[in-house]
Amino acid sequence: MKLHLGCGEKHFTGWINVDVISSADVVHDLTKPLPFESNSIEYIFNEHFIEHLTYEQGKTFLKECYR
Repeated sequence: MKLHLGCGEKHFTGWINVDVISSADVVHDLTKPLPFESNSIEYIFNEHFIEHLTYEQGKTFLKECYR
């Protein structure tokens, strides 16, 4: 499984596109734990997203991605 986190309006074919906007495949607040089981994700991609988080939110987000 491949996740595109903070996708906005840019959706990747073959990826699960995750964002708070209603057009995402999975609508989810990325400051909360991801709704996927541990070790179930093969790839995670995001760009132009993490800079919108506080330092603490960014650390928590990256730990969640590693999970």
